[in-house]
Amino acid sequence: SYIYFYNYKRIHSAIGYLTPAQKMAELKKSGLRCVQINQTTTTTGLNAKQDRIVSMGYTLIKDLYLSLKDSAHVLVKPKRLLTEQNIGIHQLTDDEVAQGLSLTRMMTDLFQAMTNRVVIVHFDNIEKGFINEACWQL
Repeated sequence: SYIYFYNYKRIHSAIGYLTPAQKMAELKKSGLRCVQINQTTTTTGLNAKQDRIVSMGYTLIKDLYLSLKDSAHVLVKPKRLLTEQNIGIHQLTDDEVAQGLSLTRMMTDLFQAMTNRVVIVHFDNIEKGFINEACWQL
């Protein structure tokens, strides 16, 4: 099944204006628990159908505080060698990613972190595409 990424701006833009203090109070009252998929997520390209995830990072947010002890950044063992361009852009080598987790293990850990949390991403078209495609590969 596909993952739904919550787009706060799109859904809440019609609610009306809240001051920053009111927004913080509402968030604290809700006991918001989030997982943020970091910009440190690395792929072999931008096409989720042909490229693959080689690293993934996420940070748990509990009551508006980052929980570093519950956060992770892991390398993912790809099924094919990296290209010279991949290595030049991300500075990750084949030897480094060969030590990474399997895609199955990385996705299991990510889904455990996402359970009962709002997912926050920087650019949902990329993250959603790669995570959904990874699900199809499992």
